[in-house]
Amino acid sequence: MVARNFSGGPILYETMGGGEPLLLVHGLMATGEIFGPIIDALARRHTVVVPDLRGHGRSMHLEGPLTVEQHVRDLIRVIDHLDILRMDVLGYSQGGAVALQIAHDHPEQVRRLVLVNAFAHNGLTVRERLENRVSLWALRLLGTGTLARIAARAVAGEGKPLRPEQA
Repeated sequence: MVARNFSGGPILYETMGGGEPLLLVHGLMATGEIFGPIIDALARRHTVVVPDLRGHGRSMHLEGPLTVEQHVRDLIRVIDHLDILRMDVLGYSQGGAVALQIAHDHPEQVRRLVLVNAFAHNGLTVRERLENRVSLWALRLLGTGTLARIAARAVAGEGKPLRPEQA
């Protein structure tokens, strides 16, 4: 895989494989690396495009807004740069909300849509809106790496860090 930065733009992505294009969209506080265990299998039948969203991973240097709408604009620029006319889109977690918005805003470019552990909107209640603001603030303050380590410890229970294969 080779990381690329399109036409001087900021979103870094990798491509591999051949066949029908497949865009993989990661969730909040993650990077395209989360798809590592399945990329080889997907690349046997697809040209897989794996970006790091604005404010995440190799695109961490980009400031917000870290909104679904901004992520859609960024990803459509990547897809247009690659001259992809139609693609399958898989979105994981918050990446599912981004994938759903791509399908809504650009239906002519989406052949199939796969949502994994996703949601359409998580700002219906006051609590959800407050959690969203606190999450984005913590992401900006601590960065994805630190937040991922905190989350991994919480998931492991009793403050024990996860083993690499668990993470």
